[in-house]
Amino acid sequence: MKKYSILLLFVLLGLKGYTQGISFTVFAEPQVGWFSSNSKNVEAAGSMIGFNGGLNFDNYFAENYAFSTGVGINNINGKVKYLEPSVMEGLDSTYTIQNGTWLNITCSISMYPLD
Repeated sequence: MKKYSILLLFVLLGLKGYTQGISFTVFAEPQVGWFSSNSKNVEAAGSMIGFNGGLNFDNYFAENYAFSTGVGINNINGKVKYLEPSVMEGLDSTYTIQNGTWLNITCSISMYPLD
């Protein structure tokens, strides 16, 4: 329900009599991501494919000027290799990572641009 409320808000903001000046853009793009570390105990172990996608909304208030906003999700992925045993604390427990262990790391970022 929240998704529809936000979309309705964007539509209502644009309905000020400039119905010709409103545009929606859907974007989706693959991306390659990787991680590196400043620690000597961890090394970069490769790249992984991620995804970036979302919706842009433009409200043109003059011929060459627009208010632009939107929403998007950016997923960044990568691999790291632990060279020495380590301890990692999570929200639910503590994990012991053995040397030579490869970890796939995923970060999801929500974006709300205002231009």
